[in-house]
Amino acid sequence: MAPNRWLTIAEWSLCALACEVGFGFSLGFNPGWANGWPLGLTINSIWSVSMSVLFFLLLMTAAVGLGAIIGAACSHYSVGLRHGGAVYTTWLVCACFLALLASHLAFREVYASTLEMWPNGYNP
Repeated sequence: MAPNRWLTIAEWSLCALACEVGFGFSLGFNPGWANGWPLGLTINSIWSVSMSVLFFLLLMTAAVGLGAIIGAACSHYSVGLRHGGAVYTTWLVCACFLALLASHLAFREVYASTLEMWPNGYNP
């Protein structure tokens, strides 16, 4: 792939990362949105799942951008031109597994902390 295409991927991932951080801040500083869900879902479960999914998205977006920057550098210096796409795909698959593991661990910690903060639900 040409260096310009790699840089385009890196730029878009940086934009997506900024949007995800902004969205995460809006969710993080207003916990009331996670309260009062149907089917017996509590703020503890909704908050924990949403923060873990957001954490996963942040990690994967960062991995996409970092991999694209490395791909641009390799393409610029003519290193691994034939296998750049395969290496990038392998990079993303490994990043996905690590991000899933980190998100699972984050879920457990966030769930425990929400139970401690709001044992009877969130009452503003």
